[in-house]
Parts: sequence; C-alpha cells; structure tokens
Amino acid sequence: MAAADNGATTAIFIGGAISTVIGAALFATTSDTNAQIVESMKPTPLSQLADELKITPRATSTSSDDDDDENKMSVTTSSASVAGAPRARYALVEGKATCSDELRSRLSGVPCCFSQWQSQADKHSRSNDKWLPIWLSSNNNNMRVLWDKASRLPLERAKDNRHWGTKVLGFFVGYSEFEYILPRNSYMFTLGEVVPIKDGSKLGVRAPTKLSANSQGTIPPFIISTKSPEQWVHDDRRSQFFQKLGGGAFGALGLGLLGWGVQRVQAGKDSL
Repeated sequence: MAAADNGATTAIFIGGAISTVIGAALFATTSDTNAQIVESMKPTPLSQLADELKITPRATSTSSDDDDDENKMSVTTSSASVAGAPRARYALVEGKATCSDELRSRLSGVPCCFSQWQSQADKHSRSNDKWLPIWLSSNNNNMRVLWDKASRLPLERAKDNRHWGTKVLGFFVGYSEFEYILPRNSYMFTLGEVVPIKDGSKLGVRAPTKLSANSQGTIPPFIISTKSPEQWVHDDRRSQFFQKLGGGAFGALGLGLLGWGVQRVQAGKDSL
C-alpha cells in the first residue's frame, strides 16, 4: 500500500512539474511586439519603393522573366547595386495577390496562386502542393512575394470538398478530400524587406535580414496576410490573450498538483 501511495505521489509531482513548465513556456512566449510593429507601420506605395530603391524596368522582357523560378519558393536578389540607392527597405505594402491564370482549385475550380490538396481514404493519405510565382500588385505596380516554407502563406479552405466517413476508435473510415488555396486577385498585405531583384529591374519582398534589424540588432517579422492590418493586429492580440490564459491555467494546475504532492508527503511523514 505504501508503494502504491509513493507511486501516486511521484506521478502527482511529475504531472505538476510538467504542467508548470508548460504554463511558464506559454506565458513566456506571448508577445505584443509584432502587433505593435504592424500597428505602427503605414502602407507604402510600390511606386515610392521603386523610386527609393532606384528600380529601372527593362525596356523589353520575356515571359521567362516571371517564370524562370516558377518551381522555386524564393529567388536570389541581385548583387548589383545602384550608387546611392539603399539595399533594402522594411515596409508594409497593400495590394492584390496576382499570378498567371494557369492554376485552378482542384475542387472548386477557382483561379488561385497556391493550392494545397489532401485526401484520406481509410489508412492511406495523399497530398499535393502546387504554386505559381506570386506578385503583389497595386496601381499598375508589382512586387514579387519571395515566400518560403517558414513564411506560412495565408490560405483559405476551398468552398467545395468531398467528405464521407468518420473516425472509429481513432482511425478514419471512409474518404475525405479537401483543399486550401490562395485565390488569385485576393487582397493581401505584406510586411517585410523590400529589395531589388532581377538585376534591379523589379521589386521583391522577402523575410527580413540584418539589413532591417533595429538598433538592438533585432530582426523584425515577415508577415503575409489576406486580412487587413487592423484585423491582423486584432486577431494576433486575441491569440496572445488566449495563450496567456492557457499558460495561467496550466501554471495554476501545476502549482496545485505540486502543493497536493507536498501535502501527501507530509501526511505520510505524520502517519509514521
């Protein structure tokens, strides 16, 4: 009986310690910094950025200019620089997500710039990602969005889906097919490092580097969103609030379990 009590007390201490660590981690990783940065930024016209970075459009261009890196998720910026031009500019830009008309949603047929399709049939699942070069367009000016896997494109669930089945004892039985897309011509804002690309003939926005670091050396965030900046700030702060709430709940649970464990140990000593 004593061995069972000791085992239960040990489990309570372990559970308390784990809950406390989870709570502390959730609480410590909440931050209002990104929301404050977005809130403080005003949209910058692409024409102004082109002037600041001294973009010089080519007199002639071919389709390969836009499609030469169609199957890549980032491109290398030009090493060439114009005398007196800044190398990069951290800016918030609003516009529309544009691309060629070659890709459509597999399920709904909607023109899109990115498609993430998944299907599951019983124990077997398949997935397929397709994308085109994505540009942010505003007032006849364009800027290439140089995203990568870490950038988390803002995707929305395609309206049409195929689903018949259910989970039985944790296993899916039936068939499910769904898709997340970035619709063509949808509103988009980016907050990132705007740089010259393609030998200084075009603009691109990428994840910030040391070129955009503040005086303390902190590199600001890279944000791509189909929400307005105001809605993004609201949703981010709401998410941070619930994360803090969860951290507080885990912390309170952990401390309660640790206190209970201490009481059990003390009660055991008193019974001797």
